Amino acid sequence: MQSRLYLQTFVMMLFRNEKINKGFTLIELLVVMSIIGLISGVILMNVFSARSLSRDNVRVADLGMLQNSLGRYFVDFKSFPATLSVLEPSYINKIPLDPLTNAQYLYAGINTNASAASCEKYHLGAVVENVGFVALGQDHDAPVSAAVCTGSTADFDGNATGCSGPSATSPDACFDLIP
Repeated sequence: MQSRLYLQTFVMMLFRNEKINKGFTLIELLVVMSIIGLISGVILMNVFSARSLSRDNVRVADLGMLQNSLGRYFVDFKSFPATLSVLEPSYINKIPLDPLTNAQYLYAGINTNASAASCEKYHLGAVVENVGFVALGQDHDAPVSAAVCTGSTADFDGNATGCSGPSATSPDACFDLIP
């Protein structure tokens, strides 16, 4: 009987002095949720940045394909086209579009002599999303040319924000190529 009393006393001492935790406090839950939110925000920011950089790389690759097609066209006709649409389907299967806006890339046929019918040069461009994009240091930043070919769109400023505007601006978000 005395051993039973000792056992009851021992059990009561255990439960009386020690608190039994059955869950987390509100503070603990809020701290964990804020840490998870912070980590997910950093991850999402990196994912969106990577997506815009990949779209800029697609733009540069598309302009490179168009430049190759324009070179093949020049070999056949000894001039460049007034519009990109004449390249389809003989020189390129489909004219690529901007990956974000699905708009056509900027193109202007340029003439350097008195005949506005033939295009001896061209100006090809795209607006990039990242002004710190590495390829922007390798583009031409060509100014606006007033001598566009008959049937061609107006030229654009290759050193202006968004490839538009009367003069060079900083930061340059226009990737442009000339032959």
